[in-house]
Amino acid sequence: MKKLYIYSVLFGASLGYSSLYLFHFFVPFVAFLLGFGLYKNDYKINKDLSLLCLFYFLILFSYFFSDYHNFYINYIFYTFLSLLVLISLYFLTLKNYNLVLRIFIFFSFLQLFFGLMESFGILRLPFSPYSSYAHYFGKSNDYIDDWSLDIMDYNLSKPTGFSGNPNTFGFVALLFAPLLCFYPNKKIYRILFSISFLVLFYKIDSKSLFFTYIFGFILYYFLFEKIKVVLYLIPLFLLLPIVSFLNFDFDSNVRVFSVFDEMSKGFNLLFSDSNNSDMDTSTGFRSYLYSTGIKSFIETNGIGLGIGGIESYLNQIFGQHTAFHNFFLQLLVDLGVLGFLIFMLFYLKLIYRLWKGSFTVFEDLNHISKILTVIIICGIFSSIAPSGIFYCLPFWAMLGFALGVTHLKKNQGIS
Repeated sequence: MKKLYIYSVLFGASLGYSSLYLFHFFVPFVAFLLGFGLYKNDYKINKDLSLLCLFYFLILFSYFFSDYHNFYINYIFYTFLSLLVLISLYFLTLKNYNLVLRIFIFFSFLQLFFGLMESFGILRLPFSPYSSYAHYFGKSNDYIDDWSLDIMDYNLSKPTGFSGNPNTFGFVALLFAPLLCFYPNKKIYRILFSISFLVLFYKIDSKSLFFTYIFGFILYYFLFEKIKVVLYLIPLFLLLPIVSFLNFDFDSNVRVFSVFDEMSKGFNLLFSDSNNSDMDTSTGFRSYLYSTGIKSFIETNGIGLGIGGIESYLNQIFGQHTAFHNFFLQLLVDLGVLGFLIFMLFYLKLIYRLWKGSFTVFEDLNHISKILTVIIICGIFSSIAPSGIFYCLPFWAMLGFALGVTHLKKNQGIS
């Protein structure tokens, strides 16, 4: 029974089939019901779980101070399931840390493998919206016929993996990538996995994901191996004048190479009165979404629009469901200052405890704490890539695993 519990939870929570909605219902409830039956004597309320409960009650209560209820039930449902996954993974980690870690590493490899297979046209998972079998899973992809050949070649070269969307898949892959890039003992494996993920994020062609992936390496070595940062930065600074002298021009069709230009453009548009003048581009459109959300938040005097409020408001503007594409900003806009501070207190405490726990004499927990520190910090930046992560089970599973690691060390008197 315990094996069924462990594998069902980790399989569904790690891969997070967004295209098979049954998993969003099945996995968390199986996790919680079986987990409560198996480990009911081990459930202890701590401050971190109390913060999450307070966070969820605020989400429920936000109905009463909101004028936008289109997506309220959706968000209540998804948030409830996500928190069940987080809590279940937390207790699982306390019970069997090594098994959780091994399965997470295995799923990271699966994501990398299938992502590369899809990127190079070798195979496509059947439930992908770009698959010819998608209609068997309730997905219609007739819209592909309306694409031009160039757009079709561009989009079909992107992997969708187990998530049904290139950006959501990339976000999930980035959550698990550091487990393969930093954890293996042999350096050759770490190098091969690092290069493979670099190719994968290049093929996904998301500026935020590509930038965050590079940032993750800099962050890891800066926090924990500063000497290597210096060794890596020296050749980089030596190459810059050479590139400038040769006037080397990156392929303008590859968006990841324009990341810094797009970031500068996005900030300018965000604080511009005419930020809706460039909505044909991804950067311009998201800047419009963010500025609209900030203005709406200010109009509520910091109380917020209520859970799902900004998406309901955007639905009225555009006449269709429009994702906000920024989880942390959406917390502020929807749940106001109070909701944002509650969640960020939980999140920042988690980062601090992971970082603090990485300086111990227990080598394996020390190592995984370093990796999880990078994963949780990078989650702030990469969260703008997918349409949203309230319903992204792997994100909450990783938070549960990280929370379990911190309390595992605390219970053992390590930190």
